Amino acid sequence: MNGRAGRVLYGAVFLLLLPLLLAWWARSAESNVALPHLHHPGAGWGLVAVGAGLLLSAWHALWRFGGGLPMNAFPPRHHVARGVYRWLADPIYIGAVLISAGVSIAVGSSAGLWLISPTLAAGCAALVLGYERLDLRRRFGVLPPVLVALPPPEDAPPRWHDHLSVWLLVLAPWLLVYTAIIACGRVPGAWNAYLPFERPWPVIEWTEALYASAYPVVLLMTFLLPTRRAVRRFAVAGIVLTIIIGGMQLVVPLAAPPRPFEPTTALGRLLAMDRAYDELGRPGGATFPAFHAGWALLCGLACFTRGRIVGAVGATWAALNCAGCITTGMHALIDVLAAVPIALLSWHAGRAWHGLLRGSERLANSFRAWRLGPLRILSHAAWSFTAGFVGAVLLGLLLGRAAVVPVTVTAIGGIVGAGLWLQCVLRGSGLSRPFGYHGFAIGAGSTILLIAALGGPGWPLFAALAVSAPLIQAIGRLRCLVQGCCHGSETGAAAHGIIVVAPQSRVCWLAGLRGRSIYPTQVYSMLANVASMPILLRLWMEGAPCSVVGGVALVLAGVTRFAEESYRCEPKAPRFGGLHIFHWAAMLSVITGAVLTTLHAPPAAAISASGWSVLPWAIAVGGLFAFAMSVDFPDADRRCARLAPVEVADPSSDPP
Repeated sequence: MNGRAGRVLYGAVFLLLLPLLLAWWARSAESNVALPHLHHPGAGWGLVAVGAGLLLSAWHALWRFGGGLPMNAFPPRHHVARGVYRWLADPIYIGAVLISAGVSIAVGSSAGLWLISPTLAAGCAALVLGYERLDLRRRFGVLPPVLVALPPPEDAPPRWHDHLSVWLLVLAPWLLVYTAIIACGRVPGAWNAYLPFERPWPVIEWTEALYASAYPVVLLMTFLLPTRRAVRRFAVAGIVLTIIIGGMQLVVPLAAPPRPFEPTTALGRLLAMDRAYDELGRPGGATFPAFHAGWALLCGLACFTRGRIVGAVGATWAALNCAGCITTGMHALIDVLAAVPIALLSWHAGRAWHGLLRGSERLANSFRAWRLGPLRILSHAAWSFTAGFVGAVLLGLLLGRAAVVPVTVTAIGGIVGAGLWLQCVLRGSGLSRPFGYHGFAIGAGSTILLIAALGGPGWPLFAALAVSAPLIQAIGRLRCLVQGCCHGSETGAAAHGIIVVAPQSRVCWLAGLRGRSIYPTQVYSMLANVASMPILLRLWMEGAPCSVVGGVALVLAGVTRFAEESYRCEPKAPRFGGLHIFHWAAMLSVITGAVLTTLHAPPAAAISASGWSVLPWAIAVGGLFAFAMSVDFPDADRRCARLAPVEVADPSSDPP
């Protein structure tokens, strides 16, 4: 639909229908969200005012300087880099998220604050990364930088807006993540993190000066760094640190309740105030690993960019600050020790990413095959087996021995659905036996519905599979690297991609991208799944309704896959409205997940102590996955007989 009618309909959907649906979602899911509600009308409506100001400023800039409206289907004719767009790349989405969070705080909605607003933020990020940014580059070429963004990796001195960017894009999100984690409190069933010899240690009040010094040092650290490259490295390290420690604090069952003391000095009273913030949740949560020590260590490492002397001073301060984490009674020794390798990994995130790409590239070029009579065993059978085996073990731990039959039936249904999905979607693509995630979800979901209709454990099975699926997918993506499926499209920068030359990889014989740098979309998927799993596992451990566990899983999967799909090479996928079918499937996943979170279902059960007795069955499930996804019949002409061409050495082999 084009013209004025299309614009009116588009505007009505996003200005009227979407807000009404979000409000319905928040109200319907309220009883299913057990996190604390923040009810502060003044602060809430203040956030709404700020968000509305950003929205109106952005709309005005697009109309005045871009000659159009904020509509992806009817975009402005000119790129806008003036007004609020000089500062922010996406002020409309930031404003929308602020309005959502502000309304939630103003009316005291837990679902609005902890479920709807984060989902809206993640959805906006996926839309930007998976569609808008790519579309803008296609239409306007290289985009001019905005002021609030990570600085480029150049050796010029930092600018004033580089410091502001770190505060807004790194430290503010960290504060939000930390607040959310302490609101969740300690992990259910957590062990005391203090070693026996630590428990009688006294609280030394004056060391609060060391402990509290981290706050101004971290806040002002970028002013000490010599170049924009160093500021960028510090910012990236902070983001990685937040993701790793935040995920661990959600699920690792260790807690260190602050050691008690009676303040007798001004620093002691400051320490008591410091502890008061952590009382939002159950005492002892958000301690392992120690965020405080991690940030102090990052600052110490960053000081070495100023030279050895400054680096030595910074390292000494970081060590004393880590000691202060213990002497103030805020953390256990193990909390601090665990932060050390995480800080080192975060500081060397660029090197770690490069190593991950090169390792993925070697794996993508490791295709081998062995004949066993009419069968051919492909080298990625090890990864197919591991994905099925590990997933079955985790499901056994979550559900116990009673899960053996329903999980096996669900696995078979998922495998059949995965195969049928791409046979229908990519007909005539040259693929003989493809497997698709969305097909697996449809097949497994349909099987679970059938099991529930027959009186089986439908909801627990659904929730447990939702918790296990990210780990299964993350391991399964290693199989995808070897097979060459789910691969990325060509990227112009070789340093950001991988190069595949293995002749039987689908990258070479099907996509024709042999020897070219392509996006490592399988790696993107692995990282997204690993990041999603702590959230889902924590929901299970908290005994959230099974509908919420499964619904959040579908929302997370849909959001991350929408962003990922735009970097994949799927030339045969049908397209509708400028998006291919996998984009629409991802959006349907988000909608389905949102609806599920409003349903009432039994709570997730505790982890089963008898789950390890299912190991023999898990081996059988792993064998099932390996046979379906990594064993074929190369001499047969039947459909679905082959997974790869017959000739290994010939890169021009015809598809089966």
